[in-house]
Amino acid sequence: MYGQVIEEPGYRVLLEQEDSPVNPREEWNNLAHVVTVPSARYIDVDEDGGPLADAWATLNYRHFCSEAEVIFTRYARIFHGATVLVDAPIDGARSVWYLMPEDIERQGITNPVACLKGERDTYRQWAEGDVYGWVVEESVIWVRVVDAGDAKPDKLVTRKTWEVVDASWGIYGYEYAEEAAREALARYVMMRSRCDGWTSAEH
Repeated sequence: MYGQVIEEPGYRVLLEQEDSPVNPREEWNNLAHVVTVPSARYIDVDEDGGPLADAWATLNYRHFCSEAEVIFTRYARIFHGATVLVDAPIDGARSVWYLMPEDIERQGITNPVACLKGERDTYRQWAEGDVYGWVVEESVIWVRVVDAGDAKPDKLVTRKTWEVVDASWGIYGYEYAEEAAREALARYVMMRSRCDGWTSAEH
């Protein structure tokens, strides 16, 4: 597991790669539909393929994959007015992402290509394990009184530990995760600073 520690006086934040992130194509409410070019190495991006799945299945049966992809893209655009994005990653499933015009109108989408790219990028982040969580920990000093017997004064034993005070998981993309982690750490450092200021004012 990838791990990064960012530390400030009194607090630290741990940025860690998530072990079992949620597949956004299965658990999220998505607008895009996806058909996947058959491959022995990769799973389908979407299981059903959306409203044009039957057309894709027919084309894929009658033509080679590369030809089927080109014909399907033209068919979706010309006959259904769909916005289409072809995705061909080096180490992932080749697929065609599309948005139907009725969904674009109903949701008030002003930039359907950006919408497709956003959902595509999120899926890639999941597929590549680019999903993280952060954990804020506070430095705590524990003091324990040890009875040294009647003839001797009691001893104070101190121990420093880190205790979890906040956490968040399921952040897609390292840059976003690091930014969120730093913001969370800054909030706790600021809260401690304010508390220290109030304490000083009271005295």
